[in-house]
Amino acid sequence: MENNPHKILGISQRASVKDIKTAYKRRLKRLREEYPDGDQNDEFRSKAAAYAKAKEDLLREIKHAAELKGLSEETYAKQKKQNRLFAVLVIVIIAAIASIPILSYNGVIGTGANANRGKVVAKIGGTEIKQGLVDGLAAYMTYSNYGQLLGSYETANRELMKNQTLVTAIVPTELIRAHFKAAGEGKLDKEERSAVRESVDAAYADATMRQTLAEQGIPRTAVQYYYEMQVYMTKFSEEVLAADPVTDEEAQAYYDENESYFNTPEQKTASHILIKDPDHTPEKLAEIEDILAKAKAGEDFAELAKEYSEDTSAESGGDLGSFGEVNNFVPEFSEAAWALQNVDDISDVVETEFGYHIIKLTGKTDASTTPLEDVRDSIVTYLEQERSGAAAEALKDEIPVEYYVYVDPETGEPPITSAALQADPEVAAAMAAEEALKAVSEAVNGISSEEAPASPESEEGGTNDADQ
Repeated sequence: MENNPHKILGISQRASVKDIKTAYKRRLKRLREEYPDGDQNDEFRSKAAAYAKAKEDLLREIKHAAELKGLSEETYAKQKKQNRLFAVLVIVIIAAIASIPILSYNGVIGTGANANRGKVVAKIGGTEIKQGLVDGLAAYMTYSNYGQLLGSYETANRELMKNQTLVTAIVPTELIRAHFKAAGEGKLDKEERSAVRESVDAAYADATMRQTLAEQGIPRTAVQYYYEMQVYMTKFSEEVLAADPVTDEEAQAYYDENESYFNTPEQKTASHILIKDPDHTPEKLAEIEDILAKAKAGEDFAELAKEYSEDTSAESGGDLGSFGEVNNFVPEFSEAAWALQNVDDISDVVETEFGYHIIKLTGKTDASTTPLEDVRDSIVTYLEQERSGAAAEALKDEIPVEYYVYVDPETGEPPITSAALQADPEVAAAMAAEEALKAVSEAVNGISSEEAPASPESEEGGTNDADQ
């Protein structure tokens, strides 16, 4: 049976305590339906034991994680659930962190465009949102989620992340808060406030986080807002789903309509030996044919690869890892590798632009389709998140949202894509100033380099690896 406890119970990595226990009960119920003789059946006992172990392992993980974070298990479990619902309901940072250039300085939040923290940037249902909250929340989320400092990003990306925080996090939160306020439930109850306070205290208990928050000028109110935001969104999701729960029929329909998502194509693993020879000379061909004879005579292929192969994979015995029918190999190699059908089959000599190859099939996994029962809970979670998100978006039709900053003419909201952001005159001016500053800095560095004395290696008579 599968070793991953999440897969054993058919739940996502973000499953809460309640999700784990519910999934366990559901698995056990289906198991009893499958094996009416129950404990009298060896297979029933084996599977039931695996389900019980998976449940206990996951609950133990949560307990340990809660202890590490300095939270009670109850609070940690709530956070875990909130994060799960929060993940799709609000996507705060759209651009991948790795693709965003970082400058050499680490400025505090509020540098660049829109530095006035007291400026009102939006009004949602009568509640004013000031720049300081946007700056603080964007900075906290960027650091807590990605370990990066907001002030270290170039102007365009910094302002983009602030806009995304306003449009996809703060506005939905305030819409939901206004929704509850209209129902007389606008404030968090004592238990919810206690959970938020515990989460904030836990954040400040970390010395590195506390120092960073102080150095970056991130106010405690922004950290508190982050956890309040999760509580409000979770409450809203629960309200929506209580009134309109996702049914098994809807999960089945999603599975049927998106079956390709659950298909795993056939995979193979192989090793190879390469003799480099782009000119394809008879001498090299004879050399690899000798190696092929040794391989087909039963000599250890991995050892032959280590001894003779001129590819970087030689050290690992020529291992190429897993690949599908569609892969990144050159066509001749791909065709020959995929043509091998049985584990331990060895190809004839394969000629490519790199030279001559021998390929050995080392593993094979047949194509498969993950059954609905194994992914039902994940599908239900996804559909619940979609339903909650759509309901939050629909609140804009009931509660007025006004912006007092530049808005994208097409969306009526502050730009949350790089292309749309370029049209913001304030950001464009800040970007131009930044580019001018960089140009001056580069010019100064260039002058300094020209005036610096030459190193011994650059003097006449010095050595250069490229000349050898």
